[in-house]
Amino acid sequence: MTDPQRWLCAIDDPLLRARFLDKLPGIVDVVDIGHAHDRAVATWPTAVVVDDSHPGTAALCASMRRVNPATRIVVLTTGNREGAWRSLCAGALSVLDARTDNTSLLDALVAASRGEALLDGSTAAMLLAHFRSLQALHDDPFVNIARLTLVEESVLTALAEGSSIEAIAAARQVTARAVSLQLGFAVRRLHQHTVVSMQPDLVEAVAARRTTVNAGSPDTSR
Repeated sequence: MTDPQRWLCAIDDPLLRARFLDKLPGIVDVVDIGHAHDRAVATWPTAVVVDDSHPGTAALCASMRRVNPATRIVVLTTGNREGAWRSLCAGALSVLDARTDNTSLLDALVAASRGEALLDGSTAAMLLAHFRSLQALHDDPFVNIARLTLVEESVLTALAEGSSIEAIAAARQVTARAVSLQLGFAVRRLHQHTVVSMQPDLVEAVAARRTTVNAGSPDTSR
């Protein structure tokens, strides 16, 4: 990426926001969640960082995905598993433990701008369960386009079982970035399903095809 990377901070929790305020190089603004959409449209940030404490976070993720899908969203989770999951389904790319430090958050923002995802274990487990439930429904018109590759399922399984991205990378003899790319592919499959399922005109088209379609990401783990 040749342009300078720019971050918009829309963390709702004031104590959490104070930890990162003015401590991340590249922050273009710090706004409350209610003004985040308009500010993001005005500044076109590389990524937006939010937290899962506000009920409007998922709606922001959805609106940003529609208006500017190039802007990635990183969610800091304070333990609200359902809130973090809704945000991921709506359009966020990464879910990061709110106890992370400034360096880790900055790394997550940079990774998100490159299409790489970081997920905590709980969110990875929910993502894995989501895909497995879809695959069990043989008459679901979205099963084929949402199916994980074997590598993506393996990475999500290890993460859900408590392994870190670094440990997964070491076990697979690849870089941590390769693992994060696989997570990014998996999250985008989730977005493909959730976006399509909300558009009735596409439901009929996908159901009519009924061909084996795999969204197909290159296997970067080898």
